[in-house]
Amino acid sequence: YGTLGYSASENVQLVALHGPLTTGQEQHGQAIWSPDGKIFYALTFVDKENSMGTWQFAANAIALHTMKDTPFTVSYSVATGQ
Repeated sequence: YGTLGYSASENVQLVALHGPLTTGQEQHGQAIWSPDGKIFYALTFVDKENSMGTWQFAANAIALHTMKDTPFTVSYSVATGQ
């Protein structure tokens, strides 16, 4: 688990990646992502509709993105627990 602190140039959507999924898990209707078409991760989207804040998460990886095609900037820090 961890805490993400972030400040972005526009509103961002937070994404938690869980996995890798075992064979067959990617067929249960959840949003998934694969870097290579062989290994799959389940996605959890969190839309706080803001450009700055904190987020407590439990995931294998995290990401920030927008729904726009234009570049954005973000400053962030991550603190993890044990």
